[in-house]
Amino acid sequence: MSTLTQVNRVLLMRYVSPRCTFALALVLIFPAVSISCAYAGESSIVEANVVSSPQSAQSKSVSKSAPATSLNQHNTAGGGGLPPQAEATGWDRSVGRGTRRLKGEVSVSEQITLIGQRIDRLVDAALDNDVKTKDLDKAVKHYRSLPSRALTQAKDATDFVVHYRGFAPSSEAGDIITGEKLKLKSRPAVEYARQKQIDEAHVKVVSSVMQVAMGLGMSDQSRGQQIVTRELRSLRDLVGELEADRTLLMLSAWSKQLAVPDSVFKQDVWDVSQRREKFTTVAKTALTSDPVVLEIQNRLHKYNHRSKFARASGHIVETTLGVMAQGPLLIGTAGMVGLVSFVMATGGPEQTKIMKELYLDRRLESRSKVVSEETHLALENYQLAVLTRNPVLLACSEALIDQMAGPETISQVFGSSVLTPKSDPVVLGVPQGLAAEPAQALK
Repeated sequence: MSTLTQVNRVLLMRYVSPRCTFALALVLIFPAVSISCAYAGESSIVEANVVSSPQSAQSKSVSKSAPATSLNQHNTAGGGGLPPQAEATGWDRSVGRGTRRLKGEVSVSEQITLIGQRIDRLVDAALDNDVKTKDLDKAVKHYRSLPSRALTQAKDATDFVVHYRGFAPSSEAGDIITGEKLKLKSRPAVEYARQKQIDEAHVKVVSSVMQVAMGLGMSDQSRGQQIVTRELRSLRDLVGELEADRTLLMLSAWSKQLAVPDSVFKQDVWDVSQRREKFTTVAKTALTSDPVVLEIQNRLHKYNHRSKFARASGHIVETTLGVMAQGPLLIGTAGMVGLVSFVMATGGPEQTKIMKELYLDRRLESRSKVVSEETHLALENYQLAVLTRNPVLLACSEALIDQMAGPETISQVFGSSVLTPKSDPVVLGVPQGLAAEPAQALK
């Protein structure tokens, strides 16, 4: 063996091996400590049972939401509680109304329109009827567990030391941007997949409800019956026969109580500028008050709202520890341990942070897309209802705007409202049993 080879082996055993040993030991210890601290902090946060309302301008504790999944399924009208899938997984589905994290228990006395309640329950039913829901719930529960979070921290720290992931991060980033693949192998990935599923279900439900409303309000009853029958068949495939029939009964009773003034149908058709202005008003209001958008923004602000001191100290500390890590045995080991500790204490390696931000960006894009699409649906069908003198479609479009952006936006966009301030099932002629649980009423 040559002298140069012997020297290299001695240097490797004396300097590199001890550093890697200490660094890898830190990899195994640090995540458990940090996750335990984080878990202790999160355990004090109580998921409140909130019945939220789009009419929440006077309440700062609950925000309005357009594409929302309520947590009051299988409960009496206006009641709280988690749906079956959420109860089974311990997960609040993290989107829609009633998902804000509050300390303690709260009760909200605000009312929500009957259309908004029905849409929320249909979305819950669509998710329960989807075969992918159970797998997604199981994946979310797994990746939110303490052992999984500790293992993720250990993998991130190990990759920072030895870079064992190779080209996997860049490949995953490409899949996220193009949308070609979505592998459920991390917490950000499964949360994005879950939200995407809920957003897609919400758009389908809203479209179906408005289609049924259009058929019920048409002056040509034969044509309207054809539209209702065809759409009811699609809705049954989406949410199940029971919820679809319950929706038809509720809309039928609701439509008979509507009193739309004739002056509403005599208003002028919006021009291009007016329509664009109204769309901007509704979409902007819905996005700025949406709890999911606010949650995503708060997560992103942890990265882009760091103070100048934190940014400067990050440069100085990482540079200093990186230089120390290249030194002799004791200095190099101390530098490596300190560098790994600092990186993991500040959120992990930068490529891990960027990957999380990419998933958050996709979640934000998915939410914005749903808000935009449903705003178009509401405004276009409102104008169609005015032109065809369809009171049910007009009121349904108004109710959707109310759910998305609140009653103040209705006054700003439409000038007046045809909806009653409180949608009471008894007042609307819907049997009380149907408002609470549909099974006996439908029998």
